Amino acid sequence: MELDFSEQIKSNAGLWENIRKKKERIKRGSPERMRKPGDKGAPTKEQIERAKGENKRTPEKKQDGTKRPKSEHSDLYTDENPKGTIKGLGFTDAETARKSVNIIEKSSKPHKHKVQATMAMEQRSRFAAKNAKDPEKKKKLSQANKIYKAYLEKLKKRTKESVNK
Repeated sequence: MELDFSEQIKSNAGLWENIRKKKERIKRGSPERMRKPGDKGAPTKEQIERAKGENKRTPEKKQDGTKRPKSEHSDLYTDENPKGTIKGLGFTDAETARKSVNIIEKSSKPHKHKVQATMAMEQRSRFAAKNAKDPEKKKKLSQANKIYKAYLEKLKKRTKESVNK
C-alpha cells in the first residue's frame, strides 16, 4: 500500500502542524519515521526558530495603546486571564451550546462576566459558521450560535431590569 502525502506537504500548514500530522500518521502505522536533527530533509535550526513565532498571539492593543484592526489581532480565541475563565464551554453544535449556557448560568461569576463569556462564545460560533466549508458543520455551528444569541438576549433583559431597579 503506497501512501501519498504530497498534498499535505504542499499545503501551507506550519512546521509544528506538519510535525503533529506526521506523528499521527506514524501512530496509525505509516512506514515514515521522524528525522533526527541534521538528517537530510529535517528542519534546520533556523526553520525551527522561525516556526517558534508562528502561533504567537497578536494582541488587540498595540504598545502605544491604540487598537489594531480586527483582521490583525487574535483576541477572539485567546485567554487573557485563565484564572477567571469559565471552563468547559464549547460551540460545535446545539447540544454543546446548551450545556455551555447551563455552565455559564450556574457559575458563581458576576453578571458582567457571564455576559462577556456568552458574547465570546456567540462571536466564536458566528465566525466559525461563517468560515465553515462543510454544510453540515456550518448548520451545527449556526444552531449553536442561535442558542448563544437567545441567551445573550436573556442576559440583556436581566441587565436592563437591574439598572431600572
